[in-house]
Amino acid sequence: MKKGYLILGVFFSLLLLNLTTVRAETSEEYVHLGNVSGKQEKYKEAIAYYTKALKANPDYADAYYNRGYVYIEIRKYKLAIADLDKAIEIDPNYAAAYHVRGIAYFYRKKYTQAIFDYSNAIELDPKNIKFYYSRMSAYFKVGNGDRAWKDVIKIQQLGGTVNPTIINILKAKKYRD
Repeated sequence: MKKGYLILGVFFSLLLLNLTTVRAETSEEYVHLGNVSGKQEKYKEAIAYYTKALKANPDYADAYYNRGYVYIEIRKYKLAIADLDKAIEIDPNYAAAYHVRGIAYFYRKKYTQAIFDYSNAIELDPKNIKFYYSRMSAYFKVGNGDRAWKDVIKIQQLGGTVNPTIINILKAKKYRD
């Protein structure tokens, strides 16, 4: 009888061990774990999961995109750009990848490249208001008030609002309809 309880105890111990141990077997599962880690601001862990996803599937654009996004969070913009380049190479219609790569360029003060990427994102997804906000900011940084004003108008047409200070600065420079 004692032997039966011992076997049953070992069985339940192994079952509990399996339930508490996270095991990913597919690239999608690794990306999911990376996303969870990223939301918890465990960026090194997230990067490790995305890297495992890419080892499992080297053509997984989402893994490159997500890892690139995390690299921006830790201010490794060159690595972010490299990953986002790869995501775009795999999926040239990946609007969010263009947008996030634009953010990396923006932080590197490469505003012309950021504008180019934001414009590509807008071309692919013209109703995404975040893309217009980003491009407006880049136009503002390079002093192109005419184009920044056009994005303000588009943002408003899409139902968004723009900081009144920015609107006043643009109006003061006579950037109007």
